[in-house]
Amino acid sequence: MNTDDAKRLKKIARYLLQISFVFIIGIEFLQIPLASCLDTSKLGESGKVTYVVDGDTFDVESVGRVRLADVNTPEMDTQAGVNAKTYVASLIDQKVVYLDIDDKYVTGYYGRYIAVAYVPYNSTHLVNLNQLLLKTGYAEKADYDNEFNPTIWENNPTEYVKNPSIPDTPENSDNPDNPDNSNDSSSNVIAGVIVLIVGILFLSGVFLFYADKNTSSRFIPKSPKKSVHPREKLTRPAILKTKRIINSEESPPSSRQTLLKTGKFGYLKQNVEGMLSWSLWKIVQVRGENKRVRNAPPTENFWKIWGKYKSSIKELGFSLSKYNERWQVSQWETL
Repeated sequence: MNTDDAKRLKKIARYLLQISFVFIIGIEFLQIPLASCLDTSKLGESGKVTYVVDGDTFDVESVGRVRLADVNTPEMDTQAGVNAKTYVASLIDQKVVYLDIDDKYVTGYYGRYIAVAYVPYNSTHLVNLNQLLLKTGYAEKADYDNEFNPTIWENNPTEYVKNPSIPDTPENSDNPDNPDNSNDSSSNVIAGVIVLIVGILFLSGVFLFYADKNTSSRFIPKSPKKSVHPREKLTRPAILKTKRIINSEESPPSSRQTLLKTGKFGYLKQNVEGMLSWSLWKIVQVRGENKRVRNAPPTENFWKIWGKYKSSIKELGFSLSKYNERWQVSQWETL
């Protein structure tokens, strides 16, 4: 694989990551009703609604007066309040509702039962009336001290549950009006999208791995034919971008030397084939004094050393016998 192929792989990987990001954002904004996991055993109280007081209060036969938890509808002296009462009455008046009564306090200040009401949605299912009022705009959220959390109602899809009085039968399960049918389909769609995102992310990782692995292909840099300005790129066949550096008193006694960014030193020279030969330095103790010696055979070609140390060598300096100035490599580019 050449450099162009590696660049193309990286570009493809970037596009795949962008697509994954779009899918993730899309899932966050999907408002698809999911199958409800409500424990219907909590619906311990039920009864027929005998009178609707207003949009958030009503009387239930054999239970008493019920106040919907954590929602407020407008007062009855406003047109919005009248509209809210009319809407609620159309859903529950003279119909059986199921109540999830607050376990924390049971009743409120005025002795009314604080509850979430599940009212008929169709022949087989109930809908969360408290949440429905928030979703339709007939009520505002009022987070009182009880076991319920109206923020969940606002942020989650509308909650449907099976009517506890309806037995589980194949006919009910296949009912086209059953909201759970669409819920199951929606769940499958979201699961499929998640699997697709995972697959895209996996492919992106594979592309990036092979692109990085093959970007630094082996090469044989040759000595430049002429000196260049420190800020200019050397012409082919050289592939070094360089800048002028100043000789240090700590440098080894040689005009052909290499200074690594890490502070290590080495030799760089030109062999008979015109290739740059380089070797690392190491410090050894000779009669109590530090002495720098070669850490690799000086005849080993530069590109082989680069291939061996490519994960640690990030910046090199070099000089050639033909020139009196030393140069430092600030960028590598493969041919």
